[in-house]
Amino acid sequence: MNNQHYVLDRNIISLIKESINNKTMSDPNKTKMLEKLKFIDQKSSKIYAFNSVLEGETGSLELPAQRMSTAEKEESYLNQFFKRADIDIPRIKDKNLLNTPLELNAGKIVEFIDFFYKKWAENETKNSIKNEKRNFLSQEIMDYYFADLELQATGSHLFLLTFLACIYGQREAIQILKPNKSNSYNTINDLLLINRWIRLELTLKQANQNNISCYNGFSKAMSNALKFGSKNLQIHLLTLDKALDQYSKDLKFCINQIYFTHMIKITNYDIIKINEKLKIPTNILNSLDTPSQNPR
Repeated sequence: MNNQHYVLDRNIISLIKESINNKTMSDPNKTKMLEKLKFIDQKSSKIYAFNSVLEGETGSLELPAQRMSTAEKEESYLNQFFKRADIDIPRIKDKNLLNTPLELNAGKIVEFIDFFYKKWAENETKNSIKNEKRNFLSQEIMDYYFADLELQATGSHLFLLTFLACIYGQREAIQILKPNKSNSYNTINDLLLINRWIRLELTLKQANQNNISCYNGFSKAMSNALKFGSKNLQIHLLTLDKALDQYSKDLKFCINQIYFTHMIKITNYDIIKINEKLKIPTNILNSLDTPSQNPR
């Protein structure tokens, strides 16, 4: 097993804690995941728990001192469970790093999420969007995205596709977003987890790490802290959330079909594949490639 990298959802950290505390496991999904975690405990495995540290324990954005406390606790759990795998927490536990923003323009992403929830609430009927409103709502979401160049630079195209998928009824996107329970901290972090996972792979694969545009929304310090491994890597997201697991794979497949810098570029082949996975109509996907809005 060479160059295997694993990004852990917070529920995986909780599972590891339960195992260390010898809690009885009756859920077969948990026992199966524990077996997998034990199997990947090899010197060639790289474990990323940074998302769990960023999400925190309090259900809200944590201060640097709280982040440090979370990092200390989770490092202890991981070190007790993993005997051979390489863990990222010692790299991100640096006080200077935890005292600085770990992501660029993260506030822009939260504003984008809030905008989606607001527009959903204005247009939803019985927990869904009627067919006659879907194109109009999608255009509002795209107008907002393409009018803000700083937002586009955060890697928020992943959020844009997810919002559009939700509008057109893609099951897992709706289960993750929970648009009628808008703006829950857990929902935002589910989205951020997928976003960070895909951006991490892009960051690790960038050849020119001296170019700030290569950090894919991470700060330079955070990018350097996360950067351990090699070019020929495989990176996996581990979660107990079935909807999150399936949707993350669908979304990653779609993103891998797209070439982008700060703007989405989609081919006809991409459109067919993304339509199959995310249920976004082809006319909407075509419009992503030719935004007419002026940056604000």
